[in-house]
Amino acid sequence: MNAKLCTALIAIIGVSTLSARGQEGPKTIVLPQASAKAGCKCGHAEPVKAEQPAKLDPKATQISVDGMTCAGCAKTVTKALTAVEGVESVVIDLKAKTATVTPKADKKPSPKDLWDAVEKADYKPTKLEGPEGTFEKKPTK
Repeated sequence: MNAKLCTALIAIIGVSTLSARGQEGPKTIVLPQASAKAGCKCGHAEPVKAEQPAKLDPKATQISVDGMTCAGCAKTVTKALTAVEGVESVVIDLKAKTATVTPKADKKPSPKDLWDAVEKADYKPTKLEGPEGTFEKKPTK
């Protein structure tokens, strides 16, 4: 088995050592541990603790985001969404691949602007649910 294939298998199954038997007896071959986040579009591989609000604010909007896998992704999406007019805060749940956007008091961020912000950050929104409705494609307003 070649070294690249071994490294790929290790990354897939999460094993850091392999045993091999040769004519001289058992040997342990230690291969470099591949990043669990290999292939992440942002290039980060730091794990992040998922947070979820205790109660979802009825004024909040939840966006399903395809492609978020690590702390770097979460930071990029958070930065893009907090730049949208009327956004108070953003909470990312990497396990659920969602961004929960809470609006500022007496503000309603546009569903289209939120969708656009995720796209401009180079991620794919797949669903947006909020006070303005549920969208599975880009909203028009």
